Amino acid sequence: MKYLQQICILSLLLLSGPFVFGQSLKEGKNLLEKESFGAAKKIFKQLIAVKATDPEAYFYLGEVYLKTEKPDSAKWAYEKGVAENNKAGLNYVGLGKYALMKNNPIEAKVNFDKAIKVSKSKDANIFYELGVAHLDQEKKDAKAAIGYLEQARNLNINDPNIYSTLGDAYLENSEGGPAVSAYERAIEKDKNNPTHYFKRAKVFSRAKAYEEAIKSMEQCILLDPNYAPAYKELVDLYQKDKQYDKVPLMLKKYVSLQENDVDARIRLVKYLIYNAKDYDNGLAEAKKVMELSPNNPTMYRWIAWANLEKGNYQDAFNASESFFKYVDKSNIYAFDYENYAQSAMKVKKESVAVDAYNNALEMDPSKIEYYGKIADLYRELGNQQGALDAYKKKISKSKASATDYFYIGNAYLALDKYKEADTAYIKMIDMNPTWAPGYVKRAEVANKLDPDKKLGLAAPFYEQFLTKADSTKHTRDFVVALNYLSSIAMERDDYNSAKQQFNRLLGINPDPNKYRGQLLNAYNNLGFISYKEGNKPMAIEYYRKALALDPTNEDIKKGLKGLGDKR
Repeated sequence: MKYLQQICILSLLLLSGPFVFGQSLKEGKNLLEKESFGAAKKIFKQLIAVKATDPEAYFYLGEVYLKTEKPDSAKWAYEKGVAENNKAGLNYVGLGKYALMKNNPIEAKVNFDKAIKVSKSKDANIFYELGVAHLDQEKKDAKAAIGYLEQARNLNINDPNIYSTLGDAYLENSEGGPAVSAYERAIEKDKNNPTHYFKRAKVFSRAKAYEEAIKSMEQCILLDPNYAPAYKELVDLYQKDKQYDKVPLMLKKYVSLQENDVDARIRLVKYLIYNAKDYDNGLAEAKKVMELSPNNPTMYRWIAWANLEKGNYQDAFNASESFFKYVDKSNIYAFDYENYAQSAMKVKKESVAVDAYNNALEMDPSKIEYYGKIADLYRELGNQQGALDAYKKKISKSKASATDYFYIGNAYLALDKYKEADTAYIKMIDMNPTWAPGYVKRAEVANKLDPDKKLGLAAPFYEQFLTKADSTKHTRDFVVALNYLSSIAMERDDYNSAKQQFNRLLGINPDPNKYRGQLLNAYNNLGFISYKEGNKPMAIEYYRKALALDPTNEDIKKGLKGLGDKR
């Protein structure tokens, strides 16, 4: 029956000429807007069968493929459109959009420029679709979109769709007021178009005015009860407005409008998980889809995403593993590798995570922060050279921070490359001279170069640390620094300085359970200094405190006896 219907449509198109062709193209675009992708695809394919040289049918067929996550099929449609008619700009826009999605901005610009050139900068629809292309990306470029859409508006001030999409761009650019004004202008020019009410509702939703958003979305449905995206958005709005009893009906209505099409249900899963962040309903719907389409890679993608967000890391990792097992390589995005890496880290699969981040960087070299994550993973694996190499790549591609040099210095220190470590720490301190732990790191390098403390190389760095640090925040380093400085003073028989440092150490009241050795050293040395100064009662007091920390120490007991302690 469906086959006969398609034959009839084809015959009608062949016999009726441009008017019917134009009407059918309009209907296809309307179905595309309503997310009736299966029906839209049929119309565009039928139009191509009738008139293979028409660029618009190819372009909008490509748009259907993009919306249903089939980018390679979209590219084929755009290329076919250019091959059939290279004097029309639309399919160059499509190829540019595809290039942007694949992180190839240079190729995208070449195609966008061709689109403008062949249309002689006079086609409002070209500028309109250029604006849409910059909004249809994972990383939306709202400013570029606004620029193109304003050019489109200047060429055609009466097209409501231009105002409507300008509203989208303003909203993406966090300009709520101009967005509402643009949507109102679109409604003014086309009061019966449900899309404008739908978009206005999304502004209210973003402003958390859920009651107004629901009213506007319900107005959209009054104008067109078959407007599927509205039901999908109402799922989210009813959840946020705590009208939970209405959610199942909206889900059911959306799916029924798509004739229970598997692709439609996949889009619903993506919406629930990615847009609405309704992970429980998203996972429940994904389970149903997997029964209809086993091992569907797109489902594994969103199952991994939802479980990662919920903290179900093993489930997220397993889903990512399955995703990469079944997906076509051309349909992998950088965020797929990122999610895989994050779940792998959580389940202690560090080497898998490193590989995943490296793959993500191959796809999207702009993700400089991944180098830092790779370095962290290498440190977890004990691979200091790998960590160092990752940080070097990071600072070669972006401005280095003090934190970068801190970790670079640590890697060099672990590799026993003390000069290089010290150079990194110097750069770190130059960038953040008030950060006290930086001086401790330089002291650590100095201790490696002077392990017997004969030269006291670490002393100036510990002294700088003590002038900048808060003892309550950096107690451990405070104790280490004061213990070092007092020990150096004792070696040099500088008892006054040693006494000062020991008393300062005692003054910060360190926990005896954590710093027993340092406290024992301080009390013993203060006892000795007091004895040297001829103050036996004070010496006895310090030795008693030392003995309290180490009650079985015979040397302390003998010392106290020699001082005449009667206890």
